[in-house]
Amino acid sequence: MTNLQSVNIEDFGSCDKCGSGRMVKKFSSKNNQHFLSCNQYPRCKNAKPFRVNAPSTSITSTVEVKDEITNLFKINLSPFPRNLYILPEALKAEFPEAAYYDRTNLVTIRHDARLRDLPFNAEKVKQILYRYIRHKFSQHSGFAVLTKKFSEDKVNEVILPDTSHPSLGNSYLEYLKICQAFRFAIHYSEGQFYLSVEPTLRVMNQMSAATFSQLFSIDTLKKREDLECFYFKETGKAGKVRRKSLLKDVLDGSLGSNESLPIKAADIIPILSLSQMQGMVSWLAERGKVGFIDLNAKLKELTLLKSNERIATSLAVVKTIQKALNGRIASTSVTLDLQPASQSDFQQKINIQAEPNLRFDSIQDSKKSIKVKEGLAQFGAYDKPHNPIRILFFHAASATERIRQFASLLQNGEGGYYGFERHFHTSLEISYQAFEDVTFGVDLSKITLHSADENDLVVYQLPNSQIYTKTVVQAKLINSGIVSQCVREATVVNVNQYTLWNFALDLFVKAGYTPWTLYPNERLPNVDLFVGMSYSSKNEGGGGSKLLRTLACINVFSSDGEWHQTYYNSSSFEEGEKFDFEQRGKNVGQLIQEAVIAAQREQSTLKKIHIHYNKLFSKEEMHSIYYAVTEVIPDAILYFVSIAGNHTVRLFNPNNKDGSQHRGGGIVVNERQLYYCPSGYSQIKTTVRGTPVILRVRVQTMPEQYDFDIRDTAYHMQALTKLNYKSTFPLSTLPATIAFSKELAHTVNEFRAINQFTNIGVRNRLWWI
Repeated sequence: MTNLQSVNIEDFGSCDKCGSGRMVKKFSSKNNQHFLSCNQYPRCKNAKPFRVNAPSTSITSTVEVKDEITNLFKINLSPFPRNLYILPEALKAEFPEAAYYDRTNLVTIRHDARLRDLPFNAEKVKQILYRYIRHKFSQHSGFAVLTKKFSEDKVNEVILPDTSHPSLGNSYLEYLKICQAFRFAIHYSEGQFYLSVEPTLRVMNQMSAATFSQLFSIDTLKKREDLECFYFKETGKAGKVRRKSLLKDVLDGSLGSNESLPIKAADIIPILSLSQMQGMVSWLAERGKVGFIDLNAKLKELTLLKSNERIATSLAVVKTIQKALNGRIASTSVTLDLQPASQSDFQQKINIQAEPNLRFDSIQDSKKSIKVKEGLAQFGAYDKPHNPIRILFFHAASATERIRQFASLLQNGEGGYYGFERHFHTSLEISYQAFEDVTFGVDLSKITLHSADENDLVVYQLPNSQIYTKTVVQAKLINSGIVSQCVREATVVNVNQYTLWNFALDLFVKAGYTPWTLYPNERLPNVDLFVGMSYSSKNEGGGGSKLLRTLACINVFSSDGEWHQTYYNSSSFEEGEKFDFEQRGKNVGQLIQEAVIAAQREQSTLKKIHIHYNKLFSKEEMHSIYYAVTEVIPDAILYFVSIAGNHTVRLFNPNNKDGSQHRGGGIVVNERQLYYCPSGYSQIKTTVRGTPVILRVRVQTMPEQYDFDIRDTAYHMQALTKLNYKSTFPLSTLPATIAFSKELAHTVNEFRAINQFTNIGVRNRLWWI
């Protein structure tokens, strides 16, 4: 009797040769290694080498954070450049490290008797370092550079293709893999250059052009003018180096004289977008070759690292970077520290411990609390309407009972939600209108004709239809002057106190009322008015690169955090009108002037006006806004505050068990820039998912204000991130000035995508949140 032993057979997907078999792992005693073979052997003799995705130890490791540190690592230059040297473009070949100074001249740190010297300029040295780093990464086989041009204000991304993550499963080995990657930027502070390193993960196509053409049509990819690829080029050292170019150029052999040798299809790896790879996964899963995976969800799951995991991964990545980076720029040595810089290395640390109070009554300023729920439960909302809020529930006939029960709970309360009148000092006046799916369009049209005067708000369900999406219904209603709120089936079925709290808050705000403001006795320093701005831009027709029909979205807040109203230049969207994105500065000044004139009616002493924007201001924008405002207020001081969360700097603190930076902490890099944490642990926040976001805040003033203190802006951020009217837990990553404007621009873009944007007349309500 044979002694049978159970064997765990690893399945690697269906056989791409016979289609009926499965690829399994086997061991070759001859070669002393594993390989993949079809389980229908010998009928099918398909065999392939077995490739192991080596696990990256940096993914799950942690370190104990023992100091207030950053993810910035010192770049040491020796000798440190004291001067720069300008050279004509004709000498470019002799100075490969040189970066462009202007359109016709370059600049280097290498001394040469032929060159005119210039004073030290940190920004120009950063450009030289970016050029040096790009060259180093491009020459190193372990790096795959994604970004075309490195700069501090762009996302500079590099993949480490040899550090794979084994999370997609063995059946994906020959198609896709998740690789360790990192984003980085160069910074300068107090005479020192730094490299910030932010680890991330990227899905990378594994299939060469040769393999790809066996499954899909390579011609489809070739037609994409902008699609890039990696290719491997033979070198004189009997090895291969990775290069990047346009796929069509590589396939056509049109790379120029330096790349005259033909590139084999097996050495060409198309660089596919995540959506393209997701489509490929769906195609492979339908044919049984792989199990279906949502790549975007998988990446989000894997990159949600706690602070101590993130800094550990950064440290591991920096070791790899150092091996490639250390070297020389002419006679100057370049070395990268392996230890992260301390927060104390920078100009100043910020440590705001106290949470700003919120005000819950427009008349009695003694009604305050640092927490929203407690404030609403004890004092009610800031605005206390005299009349009921009129709500029309426009719902499916089949959901009548559930909708009425949900409306009753909103009115009367349940659990920790004590009812609309208790929290908002007014009641809901509710009416109902049922629809059948087939009559939804007709019924909606009737509502648009009559409901603007009869109701403060329409709460609607969506029909079982692909035509009437949330965007379509919301656009049709707001274009008729009707503010709306969508309610989904899951909301009315799975009701709890948190659902009721947040839905009731949405109704109150969209009805035109303010739930809370900042506490005026804790007055914010050096500000009279906040203006948040964002743009909605669309490239319309012709396939050109210019963004046309640009619309500026402006939101105005008092220094006490009370929202005033919104402005947007919808007149520029009349038929035949075009408003070039490059000329946007000319129009935004006029809008902000309108906002300032309106604000002056309530506060005649306006002088210090802070303009918030989630990108860097152009000179045109700043001058346009300044000249427009000083026409109204000649002695106005304008603070142009650029606020960004999409950058590469992180902060860490040993006082929290996972190494997270606490809310209100940060560092001042120089007198015009700081990094501030809005989302860490605090008096009102006891849980943190992942690593807290850090805001990069840059301030420019017109006219120049030498007595301006950048720390004042940190206090502004601490307060304005508590005006999140979408939730009774008010903290948001971005200040309300930016968050409201961005969301308005996004909503308008969605309307314009379906040609549903008109001159919306509702300006005094937050109808889009």
